[in-house]
Amino acid sequence: MATTFKKRAFVTVVTLILIFILLLLQMRLDQLKGEFKKVDELELLPKPEIVKLMVLGYDQLAADILWLRIIQYVGEKAQTEKGWQWFIHTLDIITVLDPEFEYAYQFGGLILSVIATKPVESNRFLEEGMKVNPDKWVFPFLIGFNYFDSLRDYQKAAQYISIASKQKGAPFFLTQFAARLYATAGSPENGIIFLEQVIKSTTDETAREKLETRLKELIIERDINFLGKAVNRFQDIYGYPPQNLNILVEKGIIKFLPKEPFNGYYYLNKKSETVESSSRYERLRVYEKK
Repeated sequence: MATTFKKRAFVTVVTLILIFILLLLQMRLDQLKGEFKKVDELELLPKPEIVKLMVLGYDQLAADILWLRIIQYVGEKAQTEKGWQWFIHTLDIITVLDPEFEYAYQFGGLILSVIATKPVESNRFLEEGMKVNPDKWVFPFLIGFNYFDSLRDYQKAAQYISIASKQKGAPFFLTQFAARLYATAGSPENGIIFLEQVIKSTTDETAREKLETRLKELIIERDINFLGKAVNRFQDIYGYPPQNLNILVEKGIIKFLPKEPFNGYYYLNKKSETVESSSRYERLRVYEKK
């Protein structure tokens, strides 16, 4: 009986201590809310490890409180640079307190990318979210989009979009988007390998036809890159551009002309001095912002 009483008393004391700590934390957050627009007065919350000790095991409850505050901050009309540092720091605390808080990673990453224009910080949280949720296509998709839209690293964009496209529930367009990114990044070979693997696992005939068309377009990109390098080698050796692509074979620059996959042919545009395909007037590229 005495043991039971002691246990109840201990639980009561711990609960009161927790409530007191959370009230202090809430008061500090209220104070911070009024300081968002006062950059010089802004102070960060304690380190995530310290907050974790302060909440005495009530990690998810504390994470929920901070989550409500972070949503309120995003609703403010004006955010300062120090305010965004507070946002990042608080998001760190939330994800330490509740590492499986999927939406915190997703929401935080999206806000940092779209509103704060901080793609590097955005990707850090999205990468963490991807580790916790490896089967969710949205995380590699958002990371890939950051690399594509803000960082302009098309190779990494293609890699992450490829990962996203293989996850359950991923929209079909991601596969085609990845292929375009590989072409834009100048590595159609990787895109060819990627599409060949996807085609093998595709049972839908309509999807297979679209992917096979995109595969052929990537093959054209690969061949044009190959022939373009051969044209440059010819010019380096002879000091003038070749009259046509057949000369490259005659002079031993290449062993043969690759076959155009749409039953067309490759030719040298004398005006632009670039290699082109007779079946495709437009190169396989993503459309970039100017």
